[in-house]
Amino acid sequence: MTKSKGATIVLALLGIAGAAVGAAVAAGFWFSAPKYKGPHSDHFDGERFLNIKPTKHAGPKEMVKWLTNRDEGHWDAWLVPSVRFEVLVPGGAWAE
Repeated sequence: MTKSKGATIVLALLGIAGAAVGAAVAAGFWFSAPKYKGPHSDHFDGERFLNIKPTKHAGPKEMVKWLTNRDEGHWDAWLVPSVRFEVLVPGGAWAE
């Protein structure tokens, strides 16, 4: 393989990767929901929701402290649901 042929392959791969990234970004814009716009209230300015009382957001240090010191409390055993679920299986038969 010559040097120019190798460079052509690398450029082609970069072009394909760039096109894939561009398509993913375009799909994100295409499928994303429009921003919510609604009536003003004490915690909504028409475009953004706001905290009524200012809050201090915890950082990673506080999260680790909470994870290591939290009281998980009592956990009941899993309960069997009292509702029966039936599904249609191939062939048209019903199964539980």
